[in-house]
Amino acid sequence: MARSKKQSGSTASTTPATSSLTITLNGEQTIYQASHLHQQLQMALLQNQHLIVDLSYVIEVDCAITQVLIWIYREALRQGKQVSFSHPSQTLSGFIELMGLQRALPCAEVVYEP
Repeated sequence: MARSKKQSGSTASTTPATSSLTITLNGEQTIYQASHLHQQLQMALLQNQHLIVDLSYVIEVDCAITQVLIWIYREALRQGKQVSFSHPSQTLSGFIELMGLQRALPCAEVVYEP
């Protein structure tokens, strides 16, 4: 069955003075984007002390993406670096709650503000 392709992806912006990088995820974030996102986050973590992942524009999510987010969070801790998840969309917050991942993904505690 063919699936219609929705606008999805991510953008990055750097704050050189603090060695932090903001990556904004947008659109559909599913298994189809997981490999690319994994590579992007891995490279970003190598080059920065702090990653901020803006999740406010995520309109669709599945387990593959949450696995990538959990991985980058744990990998940053292992390396003594920091990852922050900011402004999770209602879609993502609902998925995290439904799957019981509140403890694994600290963004679940952020209240969605439209």
